[in-house]
Amino acid sequence: MISSIAALPEPTTTKPAPRLSTDDALAFLDTVTPSEAHSMLMLLLGSDENGFIYAMESVQRRRARAGAVTR
Repeated sequence: MISSIAALPEPTTTKPAPRLSTDDALAFLDTVTPSEAHSMLMLLLGSDENGFIYAMESVQRRRARAGAVTR
């Protein structure tokens, strides 16, 4: 885990769960052009300046937990 990311506090606000299934989201992403993907990422990052860092931290925690379970 990257130490600067690991030191961030947990987000204090929660957002409602999306009403889009993972399969539907992945199917949509398969159709997105690189330019559209870039625009979507910039839009998401702009809505929460720490969102990308929190997302990275969350993925790293999940990977660590999954690694501990499979070892």
